[in-house]
Amino acid sequence: MQGILIAIVMGAASALMFASSATGSMLAAFLAWLSPLPIMVASLGWGSMIGLMSAGAAALATGQSAVAVMDILVELGGIACVVSAITALRTPGQATFEAASFMQSAE
Repeated sequence: MQGILIAIVMGAASALMFASSATGSMLAAFLAWLSPLPIMVASLGWGSMIGLMSAGAAALATGQSAVAVMDILVELGGIACVVSAITALRTPGQATFEAASFMQSAE
């Protein structure tokens, strides 16, 4: 339950950072550039599935078409998933079963 809440909050934070680009200010451009950061934090901190769910929450929160939602999900969620899996494997003694099984299925 805690993981789902983390995914929703991080996805909403990412979507709000991205939506700020509509104002057109320089700070908004910087926030839009940093919008994948909450998804990466969720993925590295709580695992690749939470990162994928937070990317899904961000994609749904932006209110785009189905194609744009899938694009956000694949680009942000897929990258966050792979980065967290590789990081978990490279940490000595702390590789999780989730990360190991994800990397074996990708090969």
